[in-house]
Amino acid sequence: MAASPPGVTRSIRLFPIINYDLQTMLDDALIEILRCPETRQPLRRATGEEKRAQDIPDDEETLVSLDGTRFYRGLNGLPSLLPPANEEVSGG
Repeated sequence: MAASPPGVTRSIRLFPIINYDLQTMLDDALIEILRCPETRQPLRRATGEEKRAQDIPDDEETLVSLDGTRFYRGLNGLPSLLPPANEEVSGG
């Protein structure tokens, strides 16, 4: 390994690069206090089966209302809880 030129110090990375995604950002304690903005029902993580039924990729963190009728997909690592951007599931 070559030495650094005089006056130049080598930098080291103290922390590993962390991939922030919705699952790591939203721990269970936070999900527990979130509510559906339309029905005020508690939210929970959608199951793989529920995501597939809505054509949502399995690896995409998605929240769903307790009754399973309203889905809230992640947007840049945060849940999008805006009602107009989310549609109610038909046939419930």
